[in-house]
Amino acid sequence: MSPLGLMTCAVEGNSMVPTFVTGDWIIAQRINHAKMLPKKWQRLEDQIVIAQVESVLQIKRVSKVELDAEGNAQLWLLGDNPDQSTDSRNYGWVAGEKIMAHYLLRYKRGRQ
Repeated sequence: MSPLGLMTCAVEGNSMVPTFVTGDWIIAQRINHAKMLPKKWQRLEDQIVIAQVESVLQIKRVSKVELDAEGNAQLWLLGDNPDQSTDSRNYGWVAGEKIMAHYLLRYKRGRQ
């Protein structure tokens, strides 16, 4: 990880086709959970995030964000390719602390 909180990730699998394909490389900005106020969580709706779910890093799109009375976030994550995606339809809501980073850009395109 860089001092700016950037991370690189290689895409594997078909869950985010056509947005991403196997072999794509992306840059993501790590999330500072201490600074995530409720409004910032809500801004993640329809954004692409890197989440750690069941000990695996996954790239998914945030479909919904729900906040409890204390401002703790729960996110509903979906793949762009529903027939090929294991996502919140399988494992349910994902706690905000499991969201590691949000997508910034793709810097290398894989092959389809």
